[in-house]
Amino acid sequence: MRTRAGPEAVRRRTARLPCAGGLLLLLSVGFGSGRAYADQPPAIWTVASGVALDRGQVEVWVQGGFPGASIDVVGGVGGGFELGVRGAFDYVIQGLVDAGAYYPGFGVQLLFRKQFIDAPGLKVAWRIDPGFFVNYDVNRFSLVLGLGLEAGLLINPALSLNFSFSVPVWVGGGGEASGAGIPLLFGAGLEFHPSAHVALTLTGKVGPTVAVSGRAGLTLYALGGVAFVF
Repeated sequence: MRTRAGPEAVRRRTARLPCAGGLLLLLSVGFGSGRAYADQPPAIWTVASGVALDRGQVEVWVQGGFPGASIDVVGGVGGGFELGVRGAFDYVIQGLVDAGAYYPGFGVQLLFRKQFIDAPGLKVAWRIDPGFFVNYDVNRFSLVLGLGLEAGLLINPALSLNFSFSVPVWVGGGGEASGAGIPLLFGAGLEFHPSAHVALTLTGKVGPTVAVSGRAGLTLYALGGVAFVF
């Protein structure tokens, strides 16, 4: 025979209903947030991990370390293509660590980057960076033509690893390390995006510089930076 629950049992049962409803609500919100985060596209922009800026976006990237400091201002023009300019101050000529070329100087380069591979988790771009450097202590003037490839592995929306191969050919006259050189630089780095508009970067490049004429040797770049996109 079925008995009717007493008032106390009814109160306990009805008291559990709001708790169960609240737990289900929290679980649904949590899983929904997790799915929303997981479904986010990878970082919509990267500094050096192969993802080009969208049309109308502007990026400012400030770096410092060895062999100096620089600031890049880059704009997206659409179709995976970027245009920009770099101003740099160096205290070592072309990053030549074993040439005794510790002379201050400044330079300006135009920046061109084109993303040409856009696979899930993998982005690849080529870049061309022509410009000049002046090392005023030794009256040295250099023409530079930077050529390179960069690839980015997007770990999650906030973190990416990047790898690069670059050949920043230079021709200079006057002072130490005069002549022409062909650096063959292998690089690696990481980018961390604490927000949608900020990136923290670590970048390293190292390799031999083949001397076409004059003095050359090992070339090194080790830089940390912060970038903003608008």
